[in-house]
Amino acid sequence: MRSSETTPTYFAHVDGLRALAVLSVMLYHLNPGLLPGGFMGVDIFFVISGFVVTASLAGHQSETPRAFLATFYARRLARLVPALVIMLVVTTALYVLFVPRAWFNRAAETVGQAAFLGLSNWTLDGQVVNYFEPRAELNPFTHTWSLGVEEQFYLIAPLFLFFALGSRSRPRAQQTAIMGIAALALLSLATCYYFGITRGSRFVFYQITFRFWELAGGVMLFLVGRRITTLPGPILRTYGYSGWMGLALVALAMLLPKPGAYPWVRSTIAVAGALLLVGLPAIERRDRLQPVLASPAALWVGHRSYSLYLWHWPVYVLMRWTTGLSTWPFKVIAVVTSFALAALCHALIENPVRYSAALRRRQPAMRITAMLVLLGAGWLTGRMLLTQEPALGLGLPARHPADWYPNYELLKSSRAAARMCNPSIRQSPLGDAEEGMTEFIPEDCVRRSSARLFVIGDSHAMAYLPMFEQLSAEQGRMVTVLEVPGCGYVRMMSLIDPKRNDACYQAAHASMQVVLERARPGDIVFLSSLRVPRLIELGGRQRGHVSTLHLPHADVYAHTPEELGAMQRAVLDAPRWFVPFLKAGLHVVFELPKPVLRAHPYQCVDWFNRNNPDCAGGLSERRTDQERYRQPVVNGIRELVAAHAGVTEWDPLPRMCDDMSCPAMRGGHPLFFDGDHVSPYGNLVLLPSFERAIDELEATR
Repeated sequence: MRSSETTPTYFAHVDGLRALAVLSVMLYHLNPGLLPGGFMGVDIFFVISGFVVTASLAGHQSETPRAFLATFYARRLARLVPALVIMLVVTTALYVLFVPRAWFNRAAETVGQAAFLGLSNWTLDGQVVNYFEPRAELNPFTHTWSLGVEEQFYLIAPLFLFFALGSRSRPRAQQTAIMGIAALALLSLATCYYFGITRGSRFVFYQITFRFWELAGGVMLFLVGRRITTLPGPILRTYGYSGWMGLALVALAMLLPKPGAYPWVRSTIAVAGALLLVGLPAIERRDRLQPVLASPAALWVGHRSYSLYLWHWPVYVLMRWTTGLSTWPFKVIAVVTSFALAALCHALIENPVRYSAALRRRQPAMRITAMLVLLGAGWLTGRMLLTQEPALGLGLPARHPADWYPNYELLKSSRAAARMCNPSIRQSPLGDAEEGMTEFIPEDCVRRSSARLFVIGDSHAMAYLPMFEQLSAEQGRMVTVLEVPGCGYVRMMSLIDPKRNDACYQAAHASMQVVLERARPGDIVFLSSLRVPRLIELGGRQRGHVSTLHLPHADVYAHTPEELGAMQRAVLDAPRWFVPFLKAGLHVVFELPKPVLRAHPYQCVDWFNRNNPDCAGGLSERRTDQERYRQPVVNGIRELVAAHAGVTEWDPLPRMCDDMSCPAMRGGHPLFFDGDHVSPYGNLVLLPSFERAIDELEATR
């Protein structure tokens, strides 16, 4: 029997509650539809942590402050660090081997490294990553945010607890410490509600400031409960049903629909339920719920809840990247694998370190130092693995990065003989954005083109940067790219409307202003954006698989009446965004829609991921389907071209498709990186066509 289980501060039903919490989290992460509020298991863990940590410190009341804190940190670090370090290092190694790098999972590397330092919640918050968005689901370290919150709580709470618990403290000091914790908890709850309402749920999700009240609730439960020795009979009889009331509140919090809606109301319900389930330890009671929570099965899971929490998320995420996690056989495999790894971690790492007699014989300072050294070694190992990703990665993108990832080297080396200049690159802010303007300034040129090229668009314009750099080098042309991710300029799918997205509206105005201020008559403005709905979204969600989108006969290449209406309104609205350029004597070139794919090439080209259900759409599209899909937008652009002198079009599709198909790969090289952004190799393929289009415009001056 574990020594902790023989002490008065061990509560078996709390381990059973741990089992309920971790299983709900695992179920939610497996499929949110099964338990919409299952992520509330983390809030329950916070309550349990506050309660159990306080109970464990109650046996050290007579120590000095220094000894009290040293004992606490030595025990906590031994409890948390070894299993965490092993999980982070193993997960980093598997991530490097099997996960291709992309713009949306760049956060994974910094989050994983920050997790060694207990700062992953700050990193996720700083990168504006919403817990409920696909980016978070594809990051194998997202779940460590809650450990960061707990570790930061442990920097604040112990000193309060020394005075609140310590026999050396005078009654007034004890009361002051308890009142201090209560005041901080109320302040945390109030700010959580205020900023959750005024700034949104993402703003308050990750930070200890807005989570302190949950952990402090567990602390106060122990501190106040241990002081209650008697209760009036009616209250005692009512309290006998508190466990069932707590279970009902937890169930309500977990079963409420819409996980992202009013999460702090949901959290309050879950925390209240958890407090009732944990119960006031001073009251001896027996009800029918406690034996269930203290049953052998519940205790088995509860004892392994930390390892289960550590390992289930990396297993789920790595399977999403490789085999897939959308079918039940793989869901079952993911759960079984998580339990197997948790059992091994508990048996081989958690318990041997936690109950090591040799470790306990060491002074707390030495134990703390050993754990900190282990964290540092883990951090260095993770860093080394990440820096070696090009050599260690098994995927095609890792082995041939020049074809896949944004760079200028592929075009420079492939068309070295045609380069007449060596362009310098200058980046600067666009409006209120920190960045957004990239300029290629030709230098050391044999000859120069007088007409400058301005490019306005979203991330699809940014994907053409290799082509623009090479164009500048070959033609001696100054190129200015104005790009705001997610904000297309004359997208042809929707209006640029401040009511819909004020940030994009302001970015569009800033882009127009820059061009009008800098351009001279005869310069060229190229408008490049995603102009048809994606066929596959980040995270594998395919077009037509959304309940609100009713496509005729499940034809993903058909457009709904709402989409067609939005396209027609966009055509009518478009002139106000480009006619000012025509009045300034500029040429305007619209990019016609490129092919879009039903699978992401970077995620579907290797032996370990090509059978992923997210890749079922395949890496080739029929040309007739693509032509039909983009036809309403093509018709709208051609109406604008016909109605306005000085407006032309450029069509990348003929260069990217053959007579029958539009493939993602050509000769083993990718034309696309993901479902709609071109790769550097795609830039190489499109450059001759784009150069001709620009040359022809300049010839008409």
